[in-house]
Amino acid sequence: MPQPRRPLAIVTVLGLGLVLAACGAGSTSSSSPAGSVAGETGGATPESSAPAGSADTGVGLGGANQWCLNTPEEVAAAIGGMQVTASGTDAPGVGGGCIYTAADGKMPYALSVVSNDTATQTFEAAKIQQGAVVISGIGQGAILVSPAGPLVVLQNGKLASLGFTPDAGVSQSEMQARLEELARAAAGRM
Repeated sequence: MPQPRRPLAIVTVLGLGLVLAACGAGSTSSSSPAGSVAGETGGATPESSAPAGSADTGVGLGGANQWCLNTPEEVAAAIGGMQVTASGTDAPGVGGGCIYTAADGKMPYALSVVSNDTATQTFEAAKIQQGAVVISGIGQGAILVSPAGPLVVLQNGKLASLGFTPDAGVSQSEMQARLEELARAAAGRM
């Protein structure tokens, strides 16, 4: 039956669209030093200590970089120390996305956020996909859509889709644990 696969296509296409939008003309400059966030505000610290449900992002970001729900340091730790720069972009009416780029131009990690009224529907659609694994203890709900990702998190009426790219060098056996760690931090900033 092709119908049950349709929601996954929606989740995949939406996530890909947001990530591609992050690479487009609307993205913030990524000329900041490695381990930093492009467009970071002066005096803001990239701490990850914001409590779950806090309005403070914990990363001192505004504008398009509000979608960078993980600090560059969190991402670097998850991918073995490769320093990255975060660059976010808005997707008006939908949410936004963030790409984490290494100095060599590789993009090991990306996330997209749906902040409109389709977030919960999209999350529910992801739950029914064949092979999807429900993960407890992250946000209001979390699902590993497939063994290769993405990990989708629902929190405060928003949906975040997080994933490593092949550039991350993360094995599939390590991927889920590392994505779960990043998702816990991101959920606290949603």
